[in-house]
Amino acid sequence: MSTKDQEDLINYFAEDDLKRLLKAVFEASLVDYIKLQHSKNRNKKFLEESFKNSVAMFFDKTFTFQHFQDLETQTKDLTFLELLESFLDTTNLDIKNIHSHISQESISYWWDKNFHNLEVPETITISGIVWTVINSPNNAFIDYENKRIYCSMNQINSDKAFFKFCLKIMCENSNISLEDEIFDNFFKIFYLFLKINSPFKQRKK
Repeated sequence: MSTKDQEDLINYFAEDDLKRLLKAVFEASLVDYIKLQHSKNRNKKFLEESFKNSVAMFFDKTFTFQHFQDLETQTKDLTFLELLESFLDTTNLDIKNIHSHISQESISYWWDKNFHNLEVPETITISGIVWTVINSPNNAFIDYENKRIYCSMNQINSDKAFFKFCLKIMCENSNISLEDEIFDNFFKIFYLFLKINSPFKQRKK
């Protein structure tokens, strides 16, 4: 094997190793971005920093990698989009599609994840009316006349049924009528907003 052939072979495997490394960085950052969204999962300083870095990597256009540089010039630090283009061998990536993928991965993770369920209270106030919540594992419904919400209070995912009823009451009180499919999608976004952000992290003073 000639010296040039040896150099070409070394460069080939070096580039392959770099792509594996870039893939690992992307996957690790995506895990940090998703799992650390809930403040309870960021109980260490380094976890808070990892979360902030992952958010910046995906959404800050000025973010660059200090140790990943352009393969040809070796002088320019790569942005997140340039890193992906290098990994996928393309120059035609749409950042909106990437953000959509990140969003769907996040929604899928938190919708199916059972820990951090929200506590179902014994009473809830909606539009100035106090509703009593009755533990009813086998029969969930809204008693409008007596202002009672019947649902499970202790089972896994019982919070989904409870908050779906709450959102339904809110929509009815606001004269908002939605088709079932649209309402279900709206509820999913509403529920995940509460689940991931509850309790809201206090601002540092």
